[in-house]
Amino acid sequence: MFLPKIGWLNYRNSRKIVGEPKNITVSSKGKHWYIAIQTEYEAELLPHKSTTIVGIDMGIKQFATLSNSTVYAPLNSFKAKAEKLA
Repeated sequence: MFLPKIGWLNYRNSRKIVGEPKNITVSSKGKHWYIAIQTEYEAELLPHKSTTIVGIDMGIKQFATLSNSTVYAPLNSFKAKAEKLA
């Protein structure tokens, strides 16, 4: 690897570089030096295998509302235990 102001360096590649290198960061920790290589490449988006996906909206008035119109009421544990707390 060639670094400006330093020259050519040998390094151990821990994994294959996929894509086009965009940013290289050189850092030291103790007596060891590390190189982080940031790359850019087109990733393949795979469709999700599940057919029953539900979104959840957590709220204040309703505890939860699901995207399939199921509503869960809030659990008001304070009202149930107010006598014991008094």
